[in-house]
Amino acid sequence: MLEEYRVELPGQILVGEGKPNNQNHAIIFTRGEAIQAIDMNQDGSLEEALKQREMLQEFGFGERRIGLLGGRSREAPNLGRIVGFREHVFTHNVSSIANFFSLQETGFVTATQRVLDEPLAIRFHYGHPDVFDKTTAITQGGISRPSKGIHLSEDIFAGFYWVLRGGRSSQLDYIQAGKGRDVGVSQITGFTAKISMGNGMQARSREVCRLAQQLDFFRLMSFYYSSVGGFLTQCLLILSVFLYMYTKLFIAFDPVNAQLINDSGSEAVFQTVSSSFAIQLGFLLILPIPMVAFVEHGISDALGTLLGVLLRLSPFFFVFGAGTNSYYVNAAITQGTAKYQATGRGFVIEHENFLQGFRTYLPSHYLPALELLVLLLIYARFTIFHNYFLETLSVWLLVVGFLYSPLMFNPNGLDNQAVNADFQQWLTWLYSNVEDPSKSWLAWYSKVTETARQNCQFRKQIEITIMNLRLLLVAWGFVKGIEADRAKCGQFFIGVGWMCLGIFAVVVIFFVLALPFNKERDKKRHPFDYGSTQRVRRVLMLVAGVLVVGALIGVPLSNYISLEQMVYTFFAFVFAAYFVTLTVLWFVPNALRRVAPVQFVLRAVALALGLLIQAPALLLSFLPFMADIQTRMLFNASFSARFSVAKVFAQEGRRKQIGGGRSKGD
Repeated sequence: MLEEYRVELPGQILVGEGKPNNQNHAIIFTRGEAIQAIDMNQDGSLEEALKQREMLQEFGFGERRIGLLGGRSREAPNLGRIVGFREHVFTHNVSSIANFFSLQETGFVTATQRVLDEPLAIRFHYGHPDVFDKTTAITQGGISRPSKGIHLSEDIFAGFYWVLRGGRSSQLDYIQAGKGRDVGVSQITGFTAKISMGNGMQARSREVCRLAQQLDFFRLMSFYYSSVGGFLTQCLLILSVFLYMYTKLFIAFDPVNAQLINDSGSEAVFQTVSSSFAIQLGFLLILPIPMVAFVEHGISDALGTLLGVLLRLSPFFFVFGAGTNSYYVNAAITQGTAKYQATGRGFVIEHENFLQGFRTYLPSHYLPALELLVLLLIYARFTIFHNYFLETLSVWLLVVGFLYSPLMFNPNGLDNQAVNADFQQWLTWLYSNVEDPSKSWLAWYSKVTETARQNCQFRKQIEITIMNLRLLLVAWGFVKGIEADRAKCGQFFIGVGWMCLGIFAVVVIFFVLALPFNKERDKKRHPFDYGSTQRVRRVLMLVAGVLVVGALIGVPLSNYISLEQMVYTFFAFVFAAYFVTLTVLWFVPNALRRVAPVQFVLRAVALALGLLIQAPALLLSFLPFMADIQTRMLFNASFSARFSVAKVFAQEGRRKQIGGGRSKGD
């Protein structure tokens, strides 16, 4: 084939999203009066095909010729219908998380859609088995909306336009389509993130604004909770857990307020609030599963399903999903950062390495869990209430779910060889300094933070900094603890305000000394003094470091301040340093590479997180039966047996390969 010439395109070949553009483009190649754009991971059996004629009667296409035999011809109005029907998820037996996800999806595509149709009358277009009136679809711009970003959930916007123009979307229960859902942790998380970002972008769209202005009150409330409101509620629920912990912690920091609460007998209020969080986080998310099983199969199947999902640790899976929804809905609404995530729909039952999960879940799950864990430990020290476990049960549930759900539901997650390989790979990646983001934490985190900083407006940077002020409030709490301890001993105290100001000033001075100057500019202005300036800065940093270390060691020995007060001071410095680190990261270009303390603090946080997650896995992997227990929890009996046999053959193959290599070397 010879190339004659090339034609330069005037712009991007894809103006919007590829999938909805492809669907709308293919309409001209279809025949008939109804159209369906079904996904490739769906199927339909012969018995369902026999119901197609009855399903097409829902559109009323034949009514346009009513009256011809009576000698009078009349044309029936175009009903403008979307007819949807239920889906059967046939991948539910692959693993426990596939079963959880399929049960959740089954509830959404059956009972939820049925109620949205009747009596709420607020159903839109939620799945690709839905069948459209083709003529009406052509007049409304197609069956999808392809604008990039805002129409991330392209299918539901077709339903929005349909309802806005007087159409109706209904649900049928006598016909269904098969569907293969995601079966891996990363796949399910990617799909949940896509749906969450799509709902967040819906809240920013003009279609939702127009619907909110035209619907009556009751349909408006139904519309809110069936679309954006359901996801926004989970976001507010996670936020309320943080507010709950910070409120309790600040009350505990001040002994006067804590004593007043204790004297008034308000301790039961805190336990009640904590219990409500436990119900909302762990059990309300599971409640639709037995309810749908009860309606579909009866009370015995509902109880068996509920017991089965609870024994396989489903609350942690649903808590993890709530965290995914919360993070990505918040990112879409506040920052407008939404993009399509291809999950692949592959048959994933293989081990997922820890490094990939660490990069994926760090901002959405691991960092919030670490913050809550630190707050829980601090509160355990300062609280005066006796029922600490009852007060914080729901928060501990969230922390464990965020940190260890990927480990619980990862095949071979407790296999000794797999865990050791994951830990070595992650540790090498953490301390490597190469420029490949897949091989170096420094390169990956620099790319992520710089992209976020450049795409973030100054107003948003100020908002993030104001939210980070909560770290300084924790530092203030430690200073209040020092004040209370010294007052109890009758010792002099300089004052909370002055000590907080001194701690913050020391941290800021240390970071300012570490800030790099513009070498080229300084050499031009002061060609003879540049080297001496650098040496002075290094000496000042060394002196500051020696003074801090000397104070941490010498002051407790002089009995001027107790060891406990010194620990409080150290943690106050830590929280102040973390606040300054995050502030510098957002306002200083390429701060992770240019400012040494920023890199040190963030790498220490990543190291602490990795050790916190991997340490239990390393300890449990030394017990051979734990891997078998996890395999049996993840898969059914027959697949677990085959999985164990396959693992034995794989180990034998590796052993033979190592033995053959040694013999060749000898």
